[in-house]
Amino acid sequence: MQGNEKLLWLFKDVPYHQEKVFRSFEGGHHGVSIRVMRGVTYRVGQFKGHPIESTKLAHVGTGMLGVTTSGLYFSSREKGLKIPYDKIVAFEPYSDGVGVQRDAERALPQIFVTGNGWFVYNLVTTLAKL
Repeated sequence: MQGNEKLLWLFKDVPYHQEKVFRSFEGGHHGVSIRVMRGVTYRVGQFKGHPIESTKLAHVGTGMLGVTTSGLYFSSREKGLKIPYDKIVAFEPYSDGVGVQRDAERALPQIFVTGNGWFVYNLVTTLAKL
């Protein structure tokens, strides 16, 4: 934490989820197999496909979420991060947690499950306005 920053609330055992983009290819192929000799074939053909993108909510880790006067801190064995309030574009309230949308080109929503979503949402939106 920075010098003038104060810890206001600490949540334990907070699951951290992040939307991830998964890509796969779907398509088909056609062609002809020509037998050259016993055990050897030559295949002439073509594959035509297109990428399929889908987003899924992936569990990143479970740890502690600290709410400070300057931002959010998350620490677990798998992941550690700091999100300053001035880098957050939007907060999303959930019944059991809060979602955060960062100000970055490829940022995907991050969700922290605290057990009391409206309390955390009101706390962080008020602090972000200060």
